[in-house]
Formats: sequence, structure tokens, C-alpha cells
Amino acid sequence: MIKFFNKKVPFNLDLKNQFLIAILLGSILALVLIFLEPFDTDGFESDNKYLIFTGFGIVFSTFYLMNSRLEILWFNSLNKNWQVKHEIFAFVILVLISSIPIHFYNQVFLNELFSHNYTTYEYVKHGTWFFRNSLMPIMLLLLPFYLYLRNKFGTLPNAKEQKKTEIFGANKGEKLKLQENQILFVKSSENYVEI
Repeated sequence: MIKFFNKKVPFNLDLKNQFLIAILLGSILALVLIFLEPFDTDGFESDNKYLIFTGFGIVFSTFYLMNSRLEILWFNSLNKNWQVKHEIFAFVILVLISSIPIHFYNQVFLNELFSHNYTTYEYVKHGTWFFRNSLMPIMLLLLPFYLYLRNKFGTLPNAKEQKKTEIFGANKGEKLKLQENQILFVKSSENYVEI
């Protein structure tokens, strides 16, 4: 079991791909809310119902993108060694970070936060209920899409490719590609360079 958690998995460093994943995950979330109408959302009455539901996807996409940019710092601190345990922990962090703005969005647009006098206790109590009964099930529904998209657009860092050095000569076609651990010395010898 420990071997499974230490298995390397692809990681995505590209902002364009991270943005694409964020848009796709946000769209899936919005489509689930619009078409499946979970958590009694079918009883929500508003002229802008679908636009409001799309807003949940936009909020989630925004926080996914922010979180993925922060993951790069974590990835680099791990010497580019991204494992299953890191992927799981990254998803948990994403759920926790996005839960607060998603709950606030829910309270403002679905529960008319500003027209009621909620106490802090009532707000936090509802937030706990919302996290447990609404957010967790929807995030577990998104988890397979999250894992698939990150795996599809990510790459496994290859240690051998990362440590290569290219040396170019003055003439056309003079190019030498070496692994850094293959270079013992570089010495100038009149008009030549000995490697």
C-alpha cells in the first residue's frame, strides 16, 4: 500500500493546460448543477438560475487555477518528485480552499445572505452543514475528472532529461548533448575545447 502512495504521477507545469483543466472542471460542476439539479436546487426559483449555477463553476475554476500555481512551488520543493500522496493532498487542499468562497457564493446568491441577519455562529454552522452535505459529494463526483485531466495534461519528469547539457560549436552541426554526470572536465587547448 505504501508503494502505491509513493508512485510517481504526472504533474502539469504549463499555465495554458492548468487554465484548460480549470475551465473543464468548472464547466463540469456547472453542468452537474444545471442538469442534475442535486441538493434540492430544482426548487430554486430565479430568472438567472442557470447563470447563478454557472457561477459556482467559475468560482471553483478560479480557485483551482490559483491552487495549481501554488502547487508548482510545492512541486519544485519536492525536487520535481510528484507522487500519489501529493496528488491526494493537493485535491484535499483544493477542496478546503475552495469551500469557503463557494459557501459564501451559495449564501449570497441562493440564500440571500444580505437580506437576513445571520449571526457568525449560524453562518459557520450552515457552512459546516454545506461542506458535509453538499460540497463533499459534489467534489467526490469531480474527483475522477480531476485525476483524469491532471494525468492527461501532466508529464512525468524524467531525471535523465532534466540533467542534460548542450554544447554548441562555432561551425554548423557542431552540437554535443551530454548528461551532466558524464562531464568530467572541460579544458581549453589552443583553438579547441577538450570535453
